[in-house]
Order: sequence, then structure tokens, then C-alpha cells
Amino acid sequence: MQLRTNQTIALVVIPLALFLFRCSDTENSNIFGALGLQTPPVISGIHVTAMNDYDGTRGIVMGNPTYPTRKNNAEAISVVPNPFFTTQVLPDNTQGYQLGGDYVVFWNLPAEETIIEIYRGIAEGEKYNTNELRNGSIIHKTTAPFRIFKKSDIPMFFEWKLTSRDGTYVPSGLYRAYFSTKADGLIGWVDVYVLNSVDCSNWIDPTGWLSPSWNLVSYGKTTIDLCVDMLIRF
Repeated sequence: MQLRTNQTIALVVIPLALFLFRCSDTENSNIFGALGLQTPPVISGIHVTAMNDYDGTRGIVMGNPTYPTRKNNAEAISVVPNPFFTTQVLPDNTQGYQLGGDYVVFWNLPAEETIIEIYRGIAEGEKYNTNELRNGSIIHKTTAPFRIFKKSDIPMFFEWKLTSRDGTYVPSGLYRAYFSTKADGLIGWVDVYVLNSVDCSNWIDPTGWLSPSWNLVSYGKTTIDLCVDMLIRF
């Protein structure tokens, strides 16, 4: 039996193999953002990714993404899953539902030390100010990095546990991750749409990419509300 949604996107988790080599998402307090953004990133679209299409080569998109995929650039970095739908869910033959991972993975990173700067973004046409960004969520100054990490030189992927600096889950919204190396400077970025269970029941989609019932998932004869049932069951 398989999960179904009214969209064409399957809810999936990252393969176990990624756990064996993942980087920790421990903040590196000695790194400072060097991009000098004057306004928050404006995000016009994302490449849809999942376990069976982790690098977006199937060409499924929401909106108009501004970053490439490996379909047209072999060195392109991807993020999976994208969008991230609250706690990812898998079928479970014994209990009905099974928790997946509360994280996304940046994939195909260079095999060298890499700086990852994550910023809160805004949708095209969305208003913002320096203290508050969509749905009343008070956040850091929008032009400052939300998180900054350093990946070591060996792994080619990095797991972000979708937490803020204080360890709490990040609010739902759009995020952009920039990637830099010492040798080449800025080498690329990816955009990711996060819909977290902590606030998704009140989420107002600023993009127009989601269907009105995006949060409802059918499992057999049962319908799960990802924004409610996940908080109750787990």
C-alpha cells in the first residue's frame, strides 16, 4: 500500500546510506557570512526532489527555479526532499504510520571544505521588513544568515536538521542555501520550501504552488492531516 496525495509528489525520506556519511549540522560560530545581502533572497521556484529523483533530473518544478539541476549541469547541487512536507511519513505494516526524517540533505557538494549559508527567503511579490517575515513569525534580520555551517572536505552531502540556532524547528517558509569554497568562492545555491508541523496548520502559502489540501495524505481508507495528526500520533 502506498501513500498518495492530491499532488504528484510522493512523501519520502532519505535513503539509509546517507546516514552513514552525513555531516553534523553543528553551527560553526567562527564563520561569518560574506555575501553582503542587502535584501532577502527572492525565490521564484524550486526543483521538486524525492528519494527516487534526488537531483531533480525528472524535471518536475514548482514555479520558475533560478538554480540548475544535474539534468543540465553535472556539478549542480540539489536539496532533497523538496518541498519538505512536515514530518515525512512512510507506510508501516504494523502500526499504520512511521516517522521519517526531520531534515533535508544538500547533495552533490564538492569534495572539499564548503561553507553553507542558509537565509530566509521571500516569494516573488511578497512584502517584508527587517524584523518580521510572513505569518507573524519573528525572525533574524532578513539579510543576515539564518544558519551557517562548515562541511569537511570528504562527504559530498550535508544534512540540515531544520533547526534554528536555539535547537527549535524552523518556521515554515522559503529558504535559500548558498555554497562557497576557499578556492572558488561562491559556487551555487539551492532553494527549498519547508512546511513544518510546528506551524503548518496556520500556514498561508505565499507562492501559489500548493493545492488547498496539500496537507491531506491518503493511506488506505484513512486520511492523515500532516499538520495535526503527526503532532498527535508521535
